[in-house]
Amino acid sequence: MALLSELVGVIAEVEGLEESFVVGVARYLREAGLISQAGRGRGAAKMQVQDAARLLIAVNSTVLAKDGPTAWADFSKFEWSDATHSQIERSTDGQFVTDRAFQPGIGLENSFELLLDLEEADGKLNLAQMIERDSPELKVEFHRTARKVTFGFYAWVYGDKQPTTITYAYGHFLPRDGEFVPEGDRLDTITISERTFLAIGEALRT
Repeated sequence: MALLSELVGVIAEVEGLEESFVVGVARYLREAGLISQAGRGRGAAKMQVQDAARLLIAVNSTVLAKDGPTAWADFSKFEWSDATHSQIERSTDGQFVTDRAFQPGIGLENSFELLLDLEEADGKLNLAQMIERDSPELKVEFHRTARKVTFGFYAWVYGDKQPTTITYAYGHFLPRDGEFVPEGDRLDTITISERTFLAIGEALRT
């Protein structure tokens, strides 16, 4: 498991952020008791999957580092919508851990934990193994003003004709209170991909 400083460095590098910003978000989360803490140096706490999920959500949902705990508290409780605009093509036959990340009603933090955990689990393929097998692409959009998080998880099958798209998941994590804020013409959207999840997952395994 990685130390917090190592996790901060991985997120800053893979997302192209100033490390000082990620350090600030992590510090405010730790002071709020939201991230594991125990000692310093060699005695510092090893980060768990939940810690990584919380830091990742806070970093991408806040503008100011000091507002990280508030942003986390808001976004982490968003739930996967089972409305008609969400879809899952179940061609995986339950082989992937990631199937559970898009169950109706699952919270955003729990979904992130399932995607970040690259350890073996119940004989199912984790995100890294799934990508190695099918080469899907994961796109996660934090709509900070509209208060929603959109997931697109696709793979392409190339045959003799046009490529066929397999949709593992597409839909939104929305507030439980149903407070959806329509976006204006000026969008405030942060997008990350499978690269971020894999980089963090690998750091947690070392």
